Amino acid sequence: MISGAARGIRAEAARFLLAEGGEVAIGDVLDAQGEALAAEFGEPALYAHLSVTDRAGGGPRPTSRRGRSGRTPEIANLIVYLASDEFTFSTGAGLVADGGALAGLPA
Repeated sequence: MISGAARGIRAEAARFLLAEGGEVAIGDVLDAQGEALAAEFGEPALYAHLSVTDRAGGGPRPTSRRGRSGRTPEIANLIVYLASDEFTFSTGAGLVADGGALAGLPA
């Protein structure tokens, strides 16, 4: 899942992962652009309307036990590593980048 991936650098990250044979869920509020991007690749891509800032959306807000959101370089470096030839041992893993919230780590 790449949020905000209907355009810009995140769309390019989705294109890269898909071109390398990955599967990507594209999340954004720009429905027409997100659906068009998913349609470029067919089945390995899907689009879902996603707003990470809509507090009235009913879903839980992402929180971090670290007291902050992930910084762009931290998340980008993780994506680059997962898409690299260095990450060959795992063939399908979900990595959670949530600052330890899921694991219940102390703040």
